[in-house]
Amino acid sequence: SLALPLQLETRTGANVRSGPGTGFGVIYTLPARSRIVAYSSAEQWLRVVDDSGRRGWISQSLIRARP
Repeated sequence: SLALPLQLETRTGANVRSGPGTGFGVIYTLPARSRIVAYSSAEQWLRVVDDSGRRGWISQSLIRARP
């Protein structure tokens, strides 16, 4: 269980998808250390928004807490 919203960043370059899973299309890609905020989760996926306001879903394995 996560306490949301979470202030996060990408570990590496990361695909952001239209839904929670690899079966959904990539809508944009973030470079490593991109700042994002997670607002909800579904299994191992987080619904996020980046600093420019773009929304989508990212795998939890690709993110970490901001230092």
